This record gives sequence, structure tokens and C-alpha cells, in this order.
Amino acid sequence: MNVRDVLDAVNEIAPFELAEPWDNTGLLLGSGDAPVTKVLTALDVTGPVADEAADIGAELIVTHHPIIYPSLKSISGGSVVYKLIRAGISVICAHTNLDKTGGGVNDTLVAVLGLADIRPLPGNDLVRLGELGKPLSPRGFAKLAAEKLSAPGARYNDPGKPIRTVAVCGGSGAEQLYALPGTADAFLTGESKHRIWLDAARLGICYIEAGHFHTENVIIPVLAKRLRGMLAGVEIAQSESCTDFTEILSLTNS
Repeated sequence: MNVRDVLDAVNEIAPFELAEPWDNTGLLLGSGDAPVTKVLTALDVTGPVADEAADIGAELIVTHHPIIYPSLKSISGGSVVYKLIRAGISVICAHTNLDKTGGGVNDTLVAVLGLADIRPLPGNDLVRLGELGKPLSPRGFAKLAAEKLSAPGARYNDPGKPIRTVAVCGGSGAEQLYALPGTADAFLTGESKHRIWLDAARLGICYIEAGHFHTENVIIPVLAKRLRGMLAGVEIAQSESCTDFTEILSLTNS
């Protein structure tokens, strides 16, 4: 088994042709001919993830977020890219193609939230819609989402009406607010800007910001499981390195 075999499997799960034109996906580091016996899956390639791959003897890391963006101008001796090259570890990234594909990030997100009647937003391959089993208050649904996603820092607004139909778009999906149908009572995404909060209030939509990491990391165990079923003879590990470096500040107990 080599890196190219794993690349083909990832492409079967989330075809790279689905990626946005600006995105950087596929084999971003290493050679397709390099042999592979162990793969580490992770949301991001950070220093700790690179160290973890080296420690367990993984020749390849498969991540959601690309390790190389257009803004990368140099590879210094202390960089993660340099470290991986020196260690002979390849990297495959499936980003917006994994967001869009069936069974990908956003389908997994609605499933984790326990929504029913899951469906794509017509004409939009990112947003998914789903229904709550019973109506919840905005606070009730925000609490449910925070628990399901292990996102203690989730924030929400309260438009004063019950939540039935929910739209989701993990990660940096805030702008998708403007694509939602009038039937959506709530929109859950990873991160936002102040003006989005203002517009959500104006539109009467319960808006929930649950964290980029928390709304996308749900795909990693799913990705690892699917790769295990496709790559006999290759060990597929899931990273134990958390790449959410934020902390919740409590002023009440300080």
C-alpha cells in the first residue's frame, strides 16, 4: 500500500473535484509512491499532531484543514512543514470537498445533533437542514448543541420563538445565513462576525456559534472509520491531540 492508494480512497469518500476553486486539497506533502503502513487522521496539522504521527510511526497524515495555504511564503527550520519533510511524513488534505460530500462534515454535524429529515439546502451544497423531534426554546436547543458537540463556549441569540427546523454549516459558514429559506428557525455554524449576529436578529433566526473546531472535528472519527473499511492492511489511527487552543474565561469564579 502506498500514499497514492490512500489518496484514491480519500477521493472516493470526498471527491477532490468538489473542492472550492480557492481551496488547496489532495496530496500536499510527500510522494504518492511512498509506502504506508500507518495513517494518522486529524482536523489540523499542528506541531503536536506532527509529533504524534512520528511517535506512532505513521508515514502519512490525513487532515481536513490544508497544511499549505497561498500565504505560506517560506519553510523555516522550526515550521511544521519542515519537521514533516525531515521525518518523511506525507500529508493529504480534504477540505471543502469533505464539507460538501454526502456523509461529510455537514451531514455528520446534523446527525450528531440528532436531527431528523436531513436534507441539503436546494441549490447549496454546503448547508444541511434537519428537524428537531420536538420544538425547543432557543436556549434549549443551544444547550443541546453545546452538549452534543462538547462545545462549552457556544453562543446564541434568542429571537423569541421555538426552534423546529435547523440549518447547519460547520466551520466558517457564517455567510450561509443569507442563503437560508424562511422556514429555518435556527442556524448553527462554527464562527461569526458581529454583523452576522445583527443580521440574524433582524431576520428573526436563532443563531448559534459553536466553534470552528467543535463543528468540524465530528468528521474525524467518521473519516477514520471509513478509511479502515477501505484500506485493508493499513492501520488507521485517530489523533489524540486537540487542536482547539481556546479557553473559556469565567468572570464569576475568578
